[in-house]
Amino acid sequence: AAIDAVEGRCHDAAPLIHVVDREGDQYRLMSNVIARGSFFVVRAQHDRKVSGKQTIWGAIEDAQVIFDREVALSRRRPKHKRAAHGPRDARVAKLGVSATPLEIERSRAPGNEGTPATLSVNVVRVAEMNPPTDEVPVEWVLVTNLPVQTTEQIARIIDIYRARWTIEELFRAVKSGCGYEKLQLENEHSLRNALAVILPIAWQMLLLRQISRAKPDRPAADV
Repeated sequence: AAIDAVEGRCHDAAPLIHVVDREGDQYRLMSNVIARGSFFVVRAQHDRKVSGKQTIWGAIEDAQVIFDREVALSRRRPKHKRAAHGPRDARVAKLGVSATPLEIERSRAPGNEGTPATLSVNVVRVAEMNPPTDEVPVEWVLVTNLPVQTTEQIARIIDIYRARWTIEELFRAVKSGCGYEKLQLENEHSLRNALAVILPIAWQMLLLRQISRAKPDRPAADV
């Protein structure tokens, strides 16, 4: 529903790239975006069958590492014991990147009726090389319909997925930093007006944080 709403509002304004985490790894979602002529970057959750007897994981593990890059990983301290990911210390990880085109097969999941039997996609694997012995290695498997013919195109897909983290940080700044969820407003109109005021403030908070990390000696007044 969210993709349909965005497509309805923005499809004619600019090319759209839908960035989705693992809970959005749905065959019908990818089929819908392809049919609309738009693009997606989805972090894979399901080891789907591909043409032949392989699956996504088996096929991408056989792919050659094309290039590597260093990425700063933030410190993580989950608030709940049932969190999907455990704690980790901040570190700079060296990641090896591989990519391959695949033809994934439709599953029998509800909602897939009427979708194509197969979808032509590209799969990008990002895996940590020589991780610390006491840390869980980083690994992302990204499914996309963006091109992967060059290293620049593959690197762009990784950066598009990483941009999702900044989006999540913006939501956190709105909810926690600006206290949006604590407002005792009584109707949608008031909530929308409050959000219109809060969003630029939350963006400014993220900008200040980013600049303080990149140039810690720069005066805040410059921003």
